[in-house]
Order: sequence, then structure tokens, then C-alpha cells
Amino acid sequence: MNMSNGSSGVNGSTSSPPIPVPSPPPIHIQWLVIGIITGITNASLLLFIIFNRKLHSITNFILCSKLVIGFCFGIIYVIPRQAIPFISSVAILCDFIPQLGTGLMINLNLHVCLISFHRYFLIINPFRYKERATSRNVVIVLTSTWLLSIFIAAIPLFTFRPIHGIQCITLGDINAETVYLSSVFIILFLVPLVVLVATYGKILVIVLTLHKNHVYPAGDKSANISIKTNRKALIQAAVMIGIFFCLFVPFVVGVIIFFFALRAGKVGPLVPVLTATQYPAFCYPALSPILNILFMSDIRVEVVNFVRASYSNISGDNNSYTYESSQAQRRRKTLTSNF
Repeated sequence: MNMSNGSSGVNGSTSSPPIPVPSPPPIHIQWLVIGIITGITNASLLLFIIFNRKLHSITNFILCSKLVIGFCFGIIYVIPRQAIPFISSVAILCDFIPQLGTGLMINLNLHVCLISFHRYFLIINPFRYKERATSRNVVIVLTSTWLLSIFIAAIPLFTFRPIHGIQCITLGDINAETVYLSSVFIILFLVPLVVLVATYGKILVIVLTLHKNHVYPAGDKSANISIKTNRKALIQAAVMIGIFFCLFVPFVVGVIIFFFALRAGKVGPLVPVLTATQYPAFCYPALSPILNILFMSDIRVEVVNFVRASYSNISGDNNSYTYESSQAQRRRKTLTSNF
């Protein structure tokens, strides 16, 4: 009886209310979508190149390295860091994952520079460049690019923002952070932008000069082909530079303003603005494989052939694919193959 009374006393009105269990931070769907799409676009093109022997070339070897970076950026940075924030709330991951993203983005944009230089030298001096662009030399350049990116990203972890292991340290010394991030954004944005403008601008000048200096006989179809090639070169240069500029400028400007406000102690209102500017910049790795398909003729031709072959297999019409495939092979040998 006494036990019964004691039990009712515990479960009665005198008992303390249950302590609410804090729920984990919500999954940010928009970042999850960006991360998944980035992983899919990069992995799809990477596998397509690997399993298509016609696409095994020095140019596409560099591109495959870039696609690996894009895949890693979406899957092991955007999703853990932005989409599922409680993963990066673990102290050591909180220290490591932001620098992982910095290193991957630097590496990605350095690869943009490598591909731009590769195309430039293929047009400026193709024979001499092909002699030097051996597999061994390309592996050395790519390895150096990866190591440089890792080194730059790891600088804070061994200097002004060491890994604590117990609590998360998002910012170290403000002066050191400002100098470091200024240097990073020069490498991340200004250097690739200058390289894109310089290389594609020079390629465009060469194409236009060749067209201007070449005299075509009346009624020669080569004139129309040359005009189309010029138009392609102009469109490609404008799109590549324009997309890079438009996606990264808001983010770079936002970070610069954020750090000026941080030094003044007025960062509160700028956090949503900075987050909004991250969306377009972090979409660039997802869009990059699509741009490669559109503007790299060998990949574009093989993708089109693959789609047509798949459609022909479904519809049972094999003759149209065979004809179109032979036409595509001939087109690949034209001047437009460099664009």
C-alpha cells in the first residue's frame, strides 16, 4: 500500500516536467539539392569519358581530374557542411571541412586555368605543344596543382587557426584571417578570371584574324563555315567568361564586405546576404560539366552519338544513327574541333 502511494506520488502532480530533448538542426534542402546535382553531373561525365576510349586524350585527362574535384566538392563538402550542419558540428570536422571546401574550390579554379592554357597552346603552337604535353608532364602538373591546393587550404590549420579537437574554432586572429582570405580570393577568383579573359580573348583574336586575312572565292562554302566558327568562338568566350564572372562576383564581394564588417563588429545583418551569395558560386561546379559538354566538340559529338544510339535501340531505327555517326566523325576533324 505504501509502495502504491509512493508510486502515485511520483507520477502525480508533484513530479517535475520532462526535459525537452533538443532537435538536431534541420537539413537544408536547397544545399542538399546543389550537392547531389554537383555529384551527379561530375560523376556522369567522368564515367562517360572513362568508358569511352575515343575520349581518352590529354585534354580529357585534365578534365577528368577537374571532374573528380567537382564530385568531391558536392558530396564531401557541400552536403556535410551546408546541407546537414550537425555533421560538421563535431569539433574536428568543424575545423577540417571548411578548409576542405577552400582547397577543393581553389583546385577547381586552378584546373579551369590549366584547361584554358591547354587550349591556348594547342592553337598557338600545336606541334611543339603536343611534343611537350606528354602524359608524364601532365601528371606532374596535375599533381603539383593538387598539392598546391592542399597546402594553401592547410595553412590556417597549422598557424593561426589550429585544430582544437574539443571545440570548434571558426575564426582565429582577425588580421591573419583577413590576409589569408584576401590571398585565397585572389587565387580563387582574380587569377582564373584573368586567365580566362587572356586565353579566350587571344583565341578569339586569332580566329578572327585568320578569317579576315583569308580570301574566299565567290560562292565558296568555306566562308560560311568560317563565319560559323567565328561565331562559335565568340559565343564560347562570352559564355565561359560571363558565367564564371556572374557566379563568383557576388560571393567575392560579399566575403570582402563581411570581413570589413567583422572588423567593425557589425556582422549580424550580413550573414543572410553572404549565405545568399554562396548559392551561385557553389553552383559553378555543378554547371561546369554541362559547359564542357556544350563547348568541347569531341565530348559533345560522343554524347550526341550516345543519345542517338540509345534512341535508335529503343525505336529500332539503326540506319539513321549509323549515318549521323559517320557525319559526326567527319565534323570532328574540322577547324571547330578546337572550340
